[in-house]
Amino acid sequence: MNKKKKISERSTERHFANPDIFILYELEFKKDIIKPGDKFKIKHDRATYKFQCLAHNTKLDKMWVEAMCVETGEFRSFWIDKITTVIRPKKKRATV
Repeated sequence: MNKKKKISERSTERHFANPDIFILYELEFKKDIIKPGDKFKIKHDRATYKFQCLAHNTKLDKMWVEAMCVETGEFRSFWIDKITTVIRPKKKRATV
């Protein structure tokens, strides 16, 4: 029988092979705090995206957003300055 290899805690995260990249799960955008699962729009793109995480490369001092397209299901990465709006769920109005 083969022995099972232990998976380290870091290997379950994204970018575990590169020790210079750190993952954050919140992004402050204008007055909103974007958390995983929140939807947002990108400049010059019609699709809406779900926030996955914020990656920060300390060696290069670069930060980008990793997201999933709601319509197609593809994963993409964007610079933070490309985000235009955060889509919040509509509030229900009380009937009188």
